[in-house]
Amino acid sequence: MTTTAESSTPSPTGRAGAAGERVAPASDSFAAVVKADDGFVATFVSAPIANWMLRRIAHTGITPNAVTAASAVCAVLAALSFATAGRPALCLGALLLQLAFVLDCLDGQLARHRRQTSPLGAWFDLITDRLADLLIFAGIAFGCARGTGSIAPFVWSYAALGVVFYRHFDSMLLERLLGDDYRSLLRDPLQSRTDAAKVRVIAGARADSEGRWGAFGRLLERLAPKGTHEPSRGVFWVKRAMRFDGGERYLLISLLAAADRLEWAFPVIVVWGGIVHPLTTLRRWMLFGTLTRESPSPGACAPPPSQKSSGGQDTPRQLGVTGSQKSSGA
Repeated sequence: MTTTAESSTPSPTGRAGAAGERVAPASDSFAAVVKADDGFVATFVSAPIANWMLRRIAHTGITPNAVTAASAVCAVLAALSFATAGRPALCLGALLLQLAFVLDCLDGQLARHRRQTSPLGAWFDLITDRLADLLIFAGIAFGCARGTGSIAPFVWSYAALGVVFYRHFDSMLLERLLGDDYRSLLRDPLQSRTDAAKVRVIAGARADSEGRWGAFGRLLERLAPKGTHEPSRGVFWVKRAMRFDGGERYLLISLLAAADRLEWAFPVIVVWGGIVHPLTTLRRWMLFGTLTRESPSPGACAPPPSQKSSGGQDTPRQLGVTGSQKSSGA
């Protein structure tokens, strides 16, 4: 359930310097391993709690994979609590679900702090996150069906899973379709959305795509949380919260469970996520699709450093942004 602004693919350690250069965090620098560009709930609630926990377990023998496993266990217990449909169990499930999300933030922070990131750990985190989604939705559907005697909650659960899985599949698919230049903006979770190189790349993509989608493109641009140049911090975070990433989705489920209104969770996820996530896809394609069209084909020689893109802006490769970085902020 690692949640960034654009994608949830785990990434190598490191943090961005003032001029966009990656600087390895000091081994005792706990704040440096918190994602610089994350969702609203993760940024203001879950990640700070996870960082507080990190300071207390960093020098123990607890491993990042053990934290990931603990997060999965909490998610399973939350699913079982939701399936019982009793008020005390629903409240317990709400707390367990939030703990699962905090631990999911903690495993990444611990791995970056110890410089223990690995493809295996990334795969383990991804698989447990998706299984947790599946089990939590199954628990909610079962509990709601017990209370109503209807199969409608199961139908809604399939639709909600489709929306959530679309969100993650879409991120991975766009990374493949849009190529290295797009991936270069998403790889480093510690790269600030106001990083100088990142700002220049996104500004160039925005200039190149301006006017190509007409009034619809202008509407998407107005609605999107523009991390690199949003004039108001408050407006940016309202827009970021409305994107309905994992932290916001789990907070919604927890609040509805505590209020004994868990049957509302699936319709909200389907309707809101079904609108927001496709619009997010369209805007990414509108903004970054030009990078694919202007990038050299595989095997072609890269342009010399002094060459500009057709939009008059430096391309991501000329800016020194590599495919091993991850963040967002478009």
